Amino acid sequence: MFTQFFGQFLLNNDLVSAEELNIVFQNIKSTRLRLGMIAIDEGFLTPTQVVVINNLQKKHDKRFGEIAVEFDYLTEVNLEKILNMQQSEHLKMAQTIVDLGYMTLEEFAEALNTYKRYYGISDESFDELKNGKVDEVIYNIINTENQVIKEYVTLFYKNIIRFITNEVYISEPVKLNGDEKFKYLFEQKLKGDQELYTAYTADESVLISFSSKYAGETIEVIDEFTIDVCKEFLNLHNGLFAVNMSDMDSKFDLEIQSHKENDVPLGDNLYKIPFHTDFGVVCLIIGM
Repeated sequence: MFTQFFGQFLLNNDLVSAEELNIVFQNIKSTRLRLGMIAIDEGFLTPTQVVVINNLQKKHDKRFGEIAVEFDYLTEVNLEKILNMQQSEHLKMAQTIVDLGYMTLEEFAEALNTYKRYYGISDESFDELKNGKVDEVIYNIINTENQVIKEYVTLFYKNIIRFITNEVYISEPVKLNGDEKFKYLFEQKLKGDQELYTAYTADESVLISFSSKYAGETIEVIDEFTIDVCKEFLNLHNGLFAVNMSDMDSKFDLEIQSHKENDVPLGDNLYKIPFHTDFGVVCLIIGM
């Protein structure tokens, strides 16, 4: 999950191009992760120290770890730890970017620190993100103090992973101007301790892929069945959300889900939150 979040950050900040990022994603699985990259991530070495050790390897017929210990850059305990961490996905991304020549170690480290500062991600939260726990990271991206909205958006993200695809990340909310029309709009209101308008939308080709994955069968056009499948996903998600909120002593009841075409969502203070998947963008629309 980290690769999707951080890759988009690099793209948005013109640190890599869209073509370069696509090549990175294609090569990550085959990348051989070097010990220096892990040592930097763990805080055992700086990028400059890794370069020094790499240069020492040109003078000594020894492995990276052996030289790092011999010249007192690493302890035996730290070396053993990084030897056991060579399958880390986010570090494979870093190694791939460096190997392809898109960034240096120093540039990647600085970009990562900038990313963490921008989203207010603590070291603990970053460790959770690397391990697939995205809650606090999503909270920082959507930038709201409303706990209900936080829970809703995070669950929507998790349900896309659970039922649709694990190749997904979100970007920052965009406030709707009130007259923005959408070709396809699936919506449902929740009432209870507070009223919540929820909806999602996507282009036709994206909805076809989305509904195909959710239904587990091939769908080629937008028809009545496709519409029903898309509505059912929203109903399922909102049902799970209502259950989760009841465990937090907050009550929500679901109205019947519906769909509109070439129409505007109805509500105040609505925001569109893009969910970027491997087959296109699905936008959640919610009152914030």
